[in-house]
Amino acid sequence: MAGELNRARWGAQRLAEQAGPVGIAAGLMVVLTLAAWIGPGRAIPAETQVLTLDNEALQRRPVDAHASSAAMKSERQLAAFESGLADARELNTRYARLWELARKHGVALRQAEFKLTEAGQDELVHYAIQLPVTADYMSLRGFIADALRDLPGLALEEMSLRREDSKSLQLDARLRFVLFLRRAGS
Repeated sequence: MAGELNRARWGAQRLAEQAGPVGIAAGLMVVLTLAAWIGPGRAIPAETQVLTLDNEALQRRPVDAHASSAAMKSERQLAAFESGLADARELNTRYARLWELARKHGVALRQAEFKLTEAGQDELVHYAIQLPVTADYMSLRGFIADALRDLPGLALEEMSLRREDSKSLQLDARLRFVLFLRRAGS
């Protein structure tokens, strides 16, 4: 056994001397290429089998149960959202809170446009609120974040920003919010 190992080692040394550094590098490249080509090929059948079993398990699941549980979850989320909305009679307190948040963040409100949009028999009323404001970026960002967090049912629908010149820190912004409220008595 030891003799065979010595003979193999001597043969490898002799081959390396004859091949030189370029031959050794080429031989290593061939070995690495074969390993890369053969290696992943063995893992693919096992992975394919796992994916096939997962697919079969998913196909055996009842579709109706999944769809009905998703619909129930959506209905619960909608009910939770609607219960958090204020009554339309609280509109003035919502406006006051919006102005208070603007003052808190140093956002200058020049004027505001309010428009009631009722959608027939819908349980919600929608107020479109246009606010042209002037503020620096961080103040504007803080105002919007606090308004969306503190006023359930408020959504930022559109925002456009403009700066008089590139050196100015003040932004002229036009914000369009939509305030969703429950109908009075709903």
